[in-house]
Amino acid sequence: MYCPNCGANSRDGAPFCENCGAPLQTYNGNPNMNYSNNMNYNQGYQQQPFMVSKEVEKSFTTLLILCVLELACCNQLFGGIALIFAILGKNALSNGDIAKYEKNTKTAKTILIVGLILSLVCGVLYTGFFGFSILAEL
Repeated sequence: MYCPNCGANSRDGAPFCENCGAPLQTYNGNPNMNYSNNMNYNQGYQQQPFMVSKEVEKSFTTLLILCVLELACCNQLFGGIALIFAILGKNALSNGDIAKYEKNTKTAKTILIVGLILSLVCGVLYTGFFGFSILAEL
């Protein structure tokens, strides 16, 4: 018996197609009770895996390295938050949601920049404060 939906050959007497799941027979043999509703039962089964370009992979790897560096060296709070957004972006990309990937990675980059600027300002203020106090003692 051939499936009317996908054309696959199924064993005789099977109520559903083994390939796409479409109904193969009428309900209880009554031709007036056909429960085939012309739906495309194999929709989604033939979906190709989402492929990520090498540029996107390289960009994401660079973002992860920057997150870890900021987490380890500069500002743990901002580095940690940026890392979370980067990972959320990678998960969105794995699911094929490019818009969410771009939004999350843009947020991660913004948080990285703000954290870096904040760390530099605090470093300059800290160094300036203690630098002046050391000079005052001389």
